[in-house]
Amino acid sequence: MKKLILCLVISLFLISCSSQSWAFDFVQIHGVTYVMTDEIIEREEVGELIGEVDKYSDEEKDHSSNYSGNFSNIYESGTELYEIEGISRAHAIAVEYEIGHYVKAIIEEEWTEEN
Repeated sequence: MKKLILCLVISLFLISCSSQSWAFDFVQIHGVTYVMTDEIIEREEVGELIGEVDKYSDEEKDHSSNYSGNFSNIYESGTELYEIEGISRAHAIAVEYEIGHYVKAIIEEEWTEEN
């Protein structure tokens, strides 16, 4: 019984070590990374559609920094990405996390400065 428990503990440890997760939730569009916030964006503030997520993975090992498409570690393929009225894409975008519901994502460099 002790050997079984020991094997189980070791297996769980190895699984958790091999499956690395990300430090933060993000979307990446045209090579620019935006970190997710908790800030809700009202429909009236949402601007032009600028793209959609075309690749998703929740494991860091699956992402190539050379990937040229739109990538996310939290949102599935097909998730739409929008401009926010009055805010430059150089600062933030809106992500439609449910139909008609949006959340703000800020550019990674600004997020890094805040944290």
